[in-house]
Amino acid sequence: MALSNSPKIFTFFLGAAIALLVNGNSLFAQNSTWEQVHGILQQSCAGASCHDGSTPLTLLGTESDIYNNLININPTNPEAFTRGYKLVDPGYPHLSYLLKKVNNGLDSDNDLDTIALGDPMPSALLALSNEDIDLINAWIVNGAPQTGIVVDTALINDYHNGMGLPQKTPPPAPPASEGFQIHLGPIFLSPNNGIDDNEKEFFMKYKLPFISDTMEVTRIESFIDVESHHYIIYKFDDAQSANNVNKKGLREVTGFFDAFTDGTTMVA
Repeated sequence: MALSNSPKIFTFFLGAAIALLVNGNSLFAQNSTWEQVHGILQQSCAGASCHDGSTPLTLLGTESDIYNNLININPTNPEAFTRGYKLVDPGYPHLSYLLKKVNNGLDSDNDLDTIALGDPMPSALLALSNEDIDLINAWIVNGAPQTGIVVDTALINDYHNGMGLPQKTPPPAPPASEGFQIHLGPIFLSPNNGIDDNEKEFFMKYKLPFISDTMEVTRIESFIDVESHHYIIYKFDDAQSANNVNKKGLREVTGFFDAFTDGTTMVA
């Protein structure tokens, strides 16, 4: 794809990955999603060689203490701080330094891409399982709430045990001088069991990096998995309209009025 060398050319590549199951049953008898994430961190990241109180990020204390030590907290790593990452940025797994540290190659777009971001974690233990990594990712995608069940772990476990459909290979990101890439997902959905109209729609408010009033967006290119059939992009008309949407992360459309947000204009 040929792009102009003009400094005003900024191209967006948007990838929406929907993780679907070909069959399987969901289990709903779960602890809150944060309790499950907390358990993973306690088991794999709070030992004597990790974050036990002697490091800047402590994973010791009550569940509430640890939650408050993670959500919207700036990392101490200078490179991560410069990039605008938070330890956990609700709704934004690719801006969440904690997830990058434990990603272990599961999401090729979310690995530590420079030595300046530090070493992968856990440092002295086995890497987290793919199921645990995707649970943390899905929790963040859904706004990283402290209460409630926002992730069906049975779907994730089924997906990673032979019952999921393969995801589309993400396209390479464009050169930094020409644009940037946004990755949304994955979103884990239960099988439709042959029901033709069993579709789900979601909204996600997304903050764009590196955008200023002097930039001109001239092209948007999107990629979605084969089981998805539409992808719509809206822009907020002003800052107040954006601030009126308080929900962090993924929001399912469950009714007619959920499908519309005041103060927005369709872009693509």
